[in-house]
Amino acid sequence: MRYDFAMTAAGCSLPLTWQIPRAAFLVLRLDGQPVGCGALRPMEEAGFEDAAEIKRMYVAPEVRGRRLAAVILAELERLARAFGYARAVLETGDRNPEAIRLYERCGYQHIPPYGPYIGARGASVLRGSWAQNRLPDTRTGG
Repeated sequence: MRYDFAMTAAGCSLPLTWQIPRAAFLVLRLDGQPVGCGALRPMEEAGFEDAAEIKRMYVAPEVRGRRLAAVILAELERLARAFGYARAVLETGDRNPEAIRLYERCGYQHIPPYGPYIGARGASVLRGSWAQNRLPDTRTGG
């Protein structure tokens, strides 16, 4: 199967065949090799109509520690704002302290679980809004 990609300003590639309105899936490449990804989709849960859900954040182990996840997150947030979302919501496992620290550094705050995460063991749910989020400057390392 072949996919066509468009490059974003952050160096992430976006599949042109993405079909869900106001959704995106990004692949971050270094030297032409995929090293990370992330996605956003519209929320379906009541009370979250103005929110994008950030999903599938991943950075390959061999390139972790280089703030690439912050680059992916910043590009997802830029796209979410362009799509008209007012805020972003995400879930990560509570056994993933590095991811939780990243989201907290970027202005995300813990909120009660929603939808499929209500009652889920090990779920850590965070919310961010564009007015409160301060993204780290990835050019200077923080």
